Amino acid sequence: MKKDTQKTNEAVFGQGFSKKLQGSSNLLTPTTTELAPKTDLSDFALWLKRKHNLQESTIAVKIRKLKALRRKVNLWNVESVRNYIQDAPFKGGYKNSLGYVYADWCEFQGFEYKHLRLHTEKSLPYIPLEREIDQLIGVFSHSKYGAMLQLLKETAFRPIEAMRLTPDDFNLERQIVTLNKSAKRSNPRQVKLSNKNNIDFID
Repeated sequence: MKKDTQKTNEAVFGQGFSKKLQGSSNLLTPTTTELAPKTDLSDFALWLKRKHNLQESTIAVKIRKLKALRRKVNLWNVESVRNYIQDAPFKGGYKNSLGYVYADWCEFQGFEYKHLRLHTEKSLPYIPLEREIDQLIGVFSHSKYGAMLQLLKETAFRPIEAMRLTPDDFNLERQIVTLNKSAKRSNPRQVKLSNKNNIDFID
């Protein structure tokens, strides 16, 4: 019986699959015997794009989190993943994000997994003093990083929003930058830049 199970697993999942998962309990089972596991995360990334129409930056974050989860636990063992997420020394928000990306991966594989949302403790963010921000900018004053930090300070753009800016978004004569590709469904906006901002880095 055990040999028959091993042959079935290898026929469905490929050679060495049973050996790789030996000793694991409560393994996920495909919804159809014809479904082979998709281990190439580039396929998963493409599925996320088609299924949820996510931005590439969001997909990249999800892939990084899934890779981090894969390094710690066997993704084919539901209880192991669930227990790891619950017991991991992370805040509730990050644990939930791991659970959601794992649920996406399970759906991609043809499995059913529902993440039980964990309690998130809310706290006020740390807000540095302006002089501390200026000191940080000063360290990189002669590089493109200094210009980027100054831009973030003056505009309050998210880093991903600043990375999406193109030369056409800058009006050098009027010293205005226009954000057309905002993140998290925010509205487009224009911001006046100060003389401190060296935007030569856009070249």
